[in-house]
Amino acid sequence: MKRWYLIPILFLLFTLPLLGKGTREIEPLPSREPLDVGNRFVIAVQQSQDPIYLDPVGATDTTSLLVLDGLFEGLFSLDPTTAEPILALAKEASVSDDGLVWTFLLDKEARFSNGDPIDAEALIESWLWLLDRSKHGEGNTYLVSMMGCIEGVEAYMNGTGSRSSIGITSRNPSHIQISLQTAAPYLPAMLGTTSFAAIHESLRNGGVPPEPTEMVCSGPYRIETITEKEILLSKHAWYRDYESVPSDYIQFRFMDQVSIFESYLNREIDWSLAYIPRELLRAPQDLRITPEYSTGFYYFSSDTDTYMDERVRRALDILI
Repeated sequence: MKRWYLIPILFLLFTLPLLGKGTREIEPLPSREPLDVGNRFVIAVQQSQDPIYLDPVGATDTTSLLVLDGLFEGLFSLDPTTAEPILALAKEASVSDDGLVWTFLLDKEARFSNGDPIDAEALIESWLWLLDRSKHGEGNTYLVSMMGCIEGVEAYMNGTGSRSSIGITSRNPSHIQISLQTAAPYLPAMLGTTSFAAIHESLRNGGVPPEPTEMVCSGPYRIETITEKEILLSKHAWYRDYESVPSDYIQFRFMDQVSIFESYLNREIDWSLAYIPRELLRAPQDLRITPEYSTGFYYFSSDTDTYMDERVRRALDILI
């Protein structure tokens, strides 16, 4: 009878080592000062019938993109004053003399809001996910067309190439190399948009969670609360450059035009997305005009009319 007691003991001895396989050591949450509820940047948004779209590769409206800018980050971000691309997840970026090979070294301290590392695989899989969604007609984004400059992308999208033929590679978790078929000086600006941000596998595999507060983010903020009247973002402790983020909270308040104007006069908001007539401003310097990152597209069909003539197309190319 004593031998029967050995069975569960031996089972445990053999099972415990197996339970440890495939697990990741959980790092302790970084020690940070408590967030200051008074340190918040308040943005007034005019009420609209359009909902906020929290899909980082599908959103196209200004308000949704503004919210997503705080939640997601890629190799570059866009300077809020000049709209020029600046390094973000990439600590270093270099390009070959012919402009065809870009090399990026990642910040090893980069983490998602749940503490998972943001490495080369996370970024590359995010970009491939973007291509796959467009290829299968799911949440198509206009920026996918700009990826045609990357080797192998066009072949993959039209079904004549494989994922492995796409010119995005990595030697190690902190290295990414992008090989282009034509030079693309706009690449840093493109990679600075939310469509090319690092997207956590939970979002790639499961979509935006029913509770947006559970969404894992790669930018400096996460969603603290979300209601019909406001969205509150809070700075998360895992952010790689935590100390440089000036506001502990960003609050988006949805109001009618009159309420926005009254809040402005009472100094209750820091920025209004709604128009306030110049003559109603408290002071002229309250109106600040800065460049906005945007891209215009002109498409010409070479199958009909004048554009069938190669000389016309060459002339347009020289003109642009």
